Amino acid sequence: MLFRSIDSKRIVSSQRIPNIHDGAEYIDRYDEEIAYADAEIGQLLDVYDELGLGDTGIVVFTADHGENLIEHEVYFNHGHQVWNSIMRVPLMLRTPGGKAAQIDIPVSLVDLTPTLLSLVGYPIPLDRKTFDGMPLWKRRPEDSISLEAGGFTGTRREGWVYLQHRALISGSRKWFASVDRAGKVVAQGRFDLARDPGEQAPEKWKFGAKANRLLDWFESDPDPAGIPRSALRGERLLAPKVAPGRSQEELRALRALGYVE
Repeated sequence: MLFRSIDSKRIVSSQRIPNIHDGAEYIDRYDEEIAYADAEIGQLLDVYDELGLGDTGIVVFTADHGENLIEHEVYFNHGHQVWNSIMRVPLMLRTPGGKAAQIDIPVSLVDLTPTLLSLVGYPIPLDRKTFDGMPLWKRRPEDSISLEAGGFTGTRREGWVYLQHRALISGSRKWFASVDRAGKVVAQGRFDLARDPGEQAPEKWKFGAKANRLLDWFESDPDPAGIPRSALRGERLLAPKVAPGRSQEELRALRALGYVE
């Protein structure tokens, strides 16, 4: 990969390497970690099959988040945003006797539970107030996928503001909005993911009946459990992320993973 000059201050401290300002170097190291994990998982699945477990077991491979490399505001971090680089994750299933297939339409991790229930013949609850998602093979191209994440923005000097970031993906279109703790939309826009897959050029939101309904949905908070009470009070907790009493070796390992400053 060619040299890609970056501002190292935009890299979180736990990932920053002294005197390296080449983004390609960081990406290469990240790719090496992925290759290592891939090889280890491959060995695990080989033993799994050798033991005969693959004849009856279902294997699921997924992740809870992606990673910003050098696309957006903070490099090599998954933050609290709804960029596709963070929200798009691998989702692979292997079933006994299953045939290879790829689903190209958007799906959600909430589809995983009904998919597994359906595969083992367990009835899927119909109460959509407490249960969401559908089997993967029932997803249609016109279905919408909702995204939500929250976090603080600002500086120590200017103060911190808690924002919920919400988005809706339908086909190749993605609408997004940032909502403050009072429920007011403070920023919004949309992306044409077919033309702009890296989400670098947001388009203006063209208001109309459909857009206004979507804006109302963003303001209504699709996931009311997602905002901590401390954030609603405007408090930003600065307590350590890790419980006290950890050894220096444990702290070094956790710091390398980004779980402690």
